[in-house]
Amino acid sequence: MYIPLFVIPMKKISIIGIGNVGRGLGEIWLEKGHEIRYDLRNEQNPAFLKLKEKYPFKVHGRPVNEVSDYSDILVLAVPYSSIEEIIPQLGDLSNKIIIDCANPVQPKLAGLSVGLSTSAAEEIARLAPKAHVVKAFNSVGMGNLNNLIFNGITADAFLCGDDERSKSVVGELAKDLGFNVVDVGPLTQARYLEPLAMLWISMAYQQGYGQEIAFKLLTK
Repeated sequence: MYIPLFVIPMKKISIIGIGNVGRGLGEIWLEKGHEIRYDLRNEQNPAFLKLKEKYPFKVHGRPVNEVSDYSDILVLAVPYSSIEEIIPQLGDLSNKIIIDCANPVQPKLAGLSVGLSTSAAEEIARLAPKAHVVKAFNSVGMGNLNNLIFNGITADAFLCGDDERSKSVVGELAKDLGFNVVDVGPLTQARYLEPLAMLWISMAYQQGYGQEIAFKLLTK
């Protein structure tokens, strides 16, 4: 059972990537009062400019090598294929919380490029051994973030990691998004969360279920 250890009303969050995932997470967290800093190679990025106009004092853009100095919470919202290049650019990651949203999906949704004996999250932890990696937000479509209620039932955010404090922080951020939080254990559990995400992708895009679907842990 997930038990929050503490609550911080406002958090500073660095988000690497401003695609569907980074933009979707960032906008809701901004609405909840958090401050966001995006890594930007192009400050004229339309998505960034739109957020900057709406939240002029809470959203900022900085080069990728500066965002990790801004806060202790970093969100990796970029394709898994770019992770190995980006991690070294982030500087000193000692005791930083890295939220890994990536799924190592092959081109044309052909499957996962890693799995079962390791995971994207574990590979990120290998590249950033002094950081605390938490796998989260990888198994639900970002288009559902604005409404996580499905026929009266709240979608679950499954998360895993090896540091309890870091999971507590990520759990609170998940609750801000509107999720019910399910802590599934240590980081090695990402070996199963990533195939769960591949199942969501397959069902949504290949099996005709559409994107308005989510997974739920049912208990008695």
